[in-house]
Amino acid sequence: MPSTTEKIAVIGAGVMGLGAAAELSRRGFDVEVFERADIGNSEGGSGGIGRIFRTTYPEPEAVRSLIEAGRLWDELERTLGLKLRSAVSGLDYGDDVITAGFAEALNREEVQFRFLTDDETAERWPSLRFSGRVLEQADGALIHSERVLPALCEYLEQRSALINRSTTVDRIVQVEAGVELVVNGNPRRFDRVVVCAGAGTNALCDGILDLPAVRITQEFTLSFDLEAEAEPFPVACDYRKPSIHGDSYFWLPSEPGRMKLGVFASGVEAALGPPQCPAALADELYSYAAATFAANGELMNSELTPCTYDFSPDEWFFADATAGARVVAVGGFSGHGYKFAPSVAIAIAEIIDSDGLKMPSGLPWTPSLALV
Repeated sequence: MPSTTEKIAVIGAGVMGLGAAAELSRRGFDVEVFERADIGNSEGGSGGIGRIFRTTYPEPEAVRSLIEAGRLWDELERTLGLKLRSAVSGLDYGDDVITAGFAEALNREEVQFRFLTDDETAERWPSLRFSGRVLEQADGALIHSERVLPALCEYLEQRSALINRSTTVDRIVQVEAGVELVVNGNPRRFDRVVVCAGAGTNALCDGILDLPAVRITQEFTLSFDLEAEAEPFPVACDYRKPSIHGDSYFWLPSEPGRMKLGVFASGVEAALGPPQCPAALADELYSYAAATFAANGELMNSELTPCTYDFSPDEWFFADATAGARVVAVGGFSGHGYKFAPSVAIAIAEIIDSDGLKMPSGLPWTPSLALV
């Protein structure tokens, strides 16, 4: 076990930073967290209500990783003493070629799934409209993201870890046998630092680590009221191409009586100032919601919510570390991160435990930086 006198700073209090801090604290490290804004703020990617958990990916390695991530979510629930996920059906549809690829990967990993008939979808969710073959995966779940961040904070505070909110880390300086953080203009000394700062990760590590270029985008989701049906609503991905920039649609019952949807990777480069949803994206979200959930009728109590994404070049995760893992940086989580969060926390802790000798490899980690 590590010495409890070794002090680690974690920069960024999203789900990755707080998850890593909790795992490091559990392993005996003295942890202090720094967050430049409020926890769960709209400037990051971890705020808001509800996230999708699913195992449908075209890569068998990703399916395998998600099965393990599901097990770790269960462990995290037991550790925190709080229900963090609710099991619901996970649906993928809209492009039969894509769903066939998912089916092949699931078959290879011996994960159960089936294709639903039109009659089955109509009977189970009569108010919803689907297109193409609908793949159902029983390991789908709704992650109660609005519970996760407060629960991790409470766990850390119970273990006497400090969480500094609205506190800016200006820069990181490597010093002999450790690192120095300049925090709100004042120097602070630590043995190590973990950077999970999303949009700010590359800037903080400039000159220390050679990280991949990260594209920061401003995204929006649309939430609205939806009357419950006899069977709980699923979480779903619709792979029909949007009429605007973006890869696909996703939707989930974010809370009782509410539905949340978005267009994956639809955002424009993030800009300074209050986030503004482009008119074309707002129109796309409202049109899709009306056609899919309201039979082209009116949406009740609708609301657009902003967040940011940080895309690596291959849209998978990256991890890098200096000699001895004095500075560790991870990122590239957008669109995938929440479902893998407990796995990422353990990967970060193992980088620290091994002094950088045990770097994560294989999906969802990009092979260009993930060292074996």
